[in-house]
Amino acid sequence: DESLILIGPKRGLALLDDNYVETDLKIKDHLGQGRELSKGVVTIRGIAGRSLEECVVETKSLATRLSTVDVMYAVVKHAVEATIAVEVLQGDFYGKTTAYTSSIKDRLVLYDSEVADAMTGYDCGVIQLMRPIISGYVKDMLIIAAQTGDRKSEVVFTPRVNTRDEDKITVGATRMRVKVVWSVMNPWISAC
Repeated sequence: DESLILIGPKRGLALLDDNYVETDLKIKDHLGQGRELSKGVVTIRGIAGRSLEECVVETKSLATRLSTVDVMYAVVKHAVEATIAVEVLQGDFYGKTTAYTSSIKDRLVLYDSEVADAMTGYDCGVIQLMRPIISGYVKDMLIIAAQTGDRKSEVVFTPRVNTRDEDKITVGATRMRVKVVWSVMNPWISAC
């Protein structure tokens, strides 16, 4: 029962009408040939067909001939989008960086040094995040957590419409700067 880390979509999706998530998962056999594991479409109901009182995490299952795929997603009211950047200022970072909000505690992995291709960085110690964009409720707090071995540290941001924030976080001997740029997903939302 293992989870796959999706690398897209890169942005939050506005849920005005129904959204469709298409899966086409394949596995390679011993000869390196791709074999179909799961293929199908999951429908996420748009806001016209629902009454949303709070932010919720939902799961849709897609049962196919060879497997069942669970697609988990959050439906967020009055959403803002946080574009996140993490820069190592001192030391080396070998660990995991996650994000969650005060109303949705499920953590999204932003960076994991143990995942293939995730350890690439570039100029000035900037870490290339697997998922640099998080959507959240405009009245929630965004929590960024960094963990190395048994050390853990968090930094908290308050969403603000169309602005930017930054803070420093220290985990063991590693010091990092976390930057967040806030943008509105729905142009009719103000700072509520």
